[in-house]
Formats: sequence, C-alpha cells, structure tokens
Amino acid sequence: MRGTRRTIPAVLGVAVALVACGCIGGTGTTAPPAGSSMRGDRSMAELLQPSARKHGGKGVSDVSGVAAAASATPSPTKKPKPSGSPGASKEPKTGGGPQASDPVLAAPTTRYGFPGSIILGRPTATSVAISLYSAKAMTAYVEYGRSSGVYPRRSGTIILKARTPGVITLTGLAPDAPTYYRVRYRVTGSSTFAAASQQSFRTQRAGGSAFTFAVEADPHIDVDGKMQPALLGAALSDVRSDRPDFLVDLGDTFLGDKFAQSASELAIQYANVRDYFGISGPSVPLFLANGNHE
Repeated sequence: MRGTRRTIPAVLGVAVALVACGCIGGTGTTAPPAGSSMRGDRSMAELLQPSARKHGGKGVSDVSGVAAAASATPSPTKKPKPSGSPGASKEPKTGGGPQASDPVLAAPTTRYGFPGSIILGRPTATSVAISLYSAKAMTAYVEYGRSSGVYPRRSGTIILKARTPGVITLTGLAPDAPTYYRVRYRVTGSSTFAAASQQSFRTQRAGGSAFTFAVEADPHIDVDGKMQPALLGAALSDVRSDRPDFLVDLGDTFLGDKFAQSASELAIQYANVRDYFGISGPSVPLFLANGNHE
C-alpha cells in the first residue's frame, strides 16, 4: 500500500510513477502559482453526486497541471482468452455492489470528535473549503485562527442534513501560514454545540518556496475484494502524520462502472470512500482525478 518517499521535480506537470494501490510522497521547490486552481477541487458535496464526476478517460480531468500517470504510449492489443481460462474476461457484476445496510453508510466513523468526516478541498493562498458529512442531521460552524487553541474568527452556520454533505468556506486567511480550526456542531435534538478536536493546515505557499505532497491511487475500495482496508487506513494515517501540503488521488477509487446499477448504489460507494479520506482529510487538502473506472 505504501511506496518510498522520494524527491521529484517541483513542477506539477511531471508524470509520476506509481505502484498500484500505492501511496508515495514528493517534494518540490516551486509552489503552484497563486490563483492557479490546481483544481482537484471537487467538493465532497459534488463527490457524493454521481453526475458530478465525468466517466471514462484515465487521466486528470479534475486536476489541471498534473500529468496523467499512465504512459502516452498505447498498450499493445491483447488477444482475448478463451472463456474459463486464467485471466479471461469476466462478466460485469450485477447487484454485487455495496448495499444500504453497509456499516459505513449506516454510521460513518466518529473520528477526531466529529460523528462523520471532515475533508479539506479547494485550498488557495487565502481560503479553503471544509466539507462535512454525517449520518446525523445537525447545525455546524467553524471557529478558527492563526494560533493553536485561539479562535478569534467564526464562519457562518450551515444546516447539515443527514447523509448529505455540506461545505463551509473559510476566507481571508493569511497566505503561506498555518490555520488552526475546529468544527462546532449541534446534532438535531440537542441544545448545545459540541466541539470536534482541533485541526490545522497550511495555506498555499509562496512561489519559489518548497512544498510537499502525497500521491495515492487505485485503492479499489470495497468493490473487487483486492483492497486491504487496514493497509489503506495505515497509508492515509501516514499521509496525515507526514503533513504534506496536499494529497492527490489519481483515480480508480470509486469504481462505479464495476458494480453500480443505480445512482443510490453509487452514492453508497462514495460515502464509503469518503470515510477513508476522512483519516487525512481534516489537515491535508484532497485533490481528485478521474480513473478509467470512475
């Protein structure tokens, strides 16, 4: 699940070699220019709506400036193997995808003091989007500041429906500087706001300064029996511990074309995947690219 951490050219237009189901890191010396979207900026609200991600095309339609991991050289055409032989084509799954009773959808993991997942996205020099998702309906806001434990600023309040993501955008942040924050939430029926644990991230670094990032790809989550949940969890925990400036997911993550017979089945898979990204998501902004199985 993990690869070695290595130094690679700074410009994000360079191709990155990956091991399937791998997670590697990199360092750079030139930050993405201020104002460039580096766009793996699909909000998780969009992530949970199947129509938001375009199907087909192994590449990086959501991340401008990042080269496709696959070689541009076409693969040689392979002759089909006889049915029943090792490696022969298999019939598509029918109804074999996740079910409504799946535990992640029924009760997203409580992590970092929040009954669901917190994921950062769309980071810039002065802003970031914080996506919240929970099985519980609630009212939420974010308090934040530049020093640990001190939160002089507060976002607007949003009403979060059960199993429906909501986004709070923090603006006016200091460029190339840490921001500390915590989510405050009141579950419907409660009279008080609870506080999730403090998280932090760094806004986009100045051009010419060093930055770090992590890359992850092809986890094949909960679909074909090949992924190992403990290893993926460990890899994302390592990403969180390494504190890179952002994480790039290169696709083949949701695998909707492998099993989805309906939009509701696909939404379940998105919810399950999101729970994994919730490990690193509160402190490492996520950029998403489409794989050929999205």
